Amino acid sequence: MRILELGFSTGKHEEMGLYNTGHRHNDIELNFLTSGSMVYAFAGKQHLVPPHRLTVFWAAIPHRLIYVAPASQLYWVTIPLSFFTNWDLPNGMVKSVLNGSFLQEPSDVFEQLDLFWFRQWNEDLSSKNKMHSRTVLLEIEARLRRLSGELSTSQSTVYAHAAHHGHNIKLHTAQSRLPSSSRSTMLRQSTARPSPTRSAFTPAMPRACFPRRSTSGLSSI
Repeated sequence: MRILELGFSTGKHEEMGLYNTGHRHNDIELNFLTSGSMVYAFAGKQHLVPPHRLTVFWAAIPHRLIYVAPASQLYWVTIPLSFFTNWDLPNGMVKSVLNGSFLQEPSDVFEQLDLFWFRQWNEDLSSKNKMHSRTVLLEIEARLRRLSGELSTSQSTVYAHAAHHGHNIKLHTAQSRLPSSSRSTMLRQSTARPSPTRSAFTPAMPRACFPRRSTSGLSSI
């Protein structure tokens, strides 16, 4: 089992391999496939990640890729747990993620917007510009709030009910396989903001989202 330290970071993978062993890192991870598909082993279950659907999970739970379709291309972003818990997101979403849910956008309504955002976030964080990094945090927070609204009104499930009762429904809810002592320690640590490993700033957490015009070219951290 590999234990990583990613913090607030991003990347783009055009060639992904399978992992013989799992890994974990105490961040909230966002995935977006621009093409192809992949399958995670996560919390004792297998979870399909289709293209063009935002996927969110707590990466402190051990996970690994067990299948990657040819020509799959992935954008990913990781957010320290303390950022996620300090954003005052809807309680149902927070409970679901920390209880081991694998959240996915239920429709294709935001497909083009998400493609734009992940490209922009990758470019902005790669620039190491503090103002851009703060703006990315604002936009990610706003996107998670919108995802929460989509999930709560989706006909597929009401994830707050799953978080409360622990039902295994279409959100692929699964209890964390972390020992209770490890989960308690990680949650206690989330009360203090960690220093991002790839960004030398301590951002504030405002509540707005201001889109910007994208520029050409992509780079990865």
